[in-house]
Amino acid sequence: MPALHIERPSLSREMHDALKRHVLRERQKKKEEADANEADKQRRRAEK
Repeated sequence: MPALHIERPSLSREMHDALKRHVLRERQKKKEEADANEADKQRRRAEK
């Protein structure tokens, strides 16, 4: 069976930059939340 190749439309430079900023901001937000959760876990362990 032949592979189906679908090209996605190319993004304008502005849209590409906006998408990149959005993705990087979301990654940073997730990282900060994970770090805060880890710090909270460690604090709870220390209180026991």
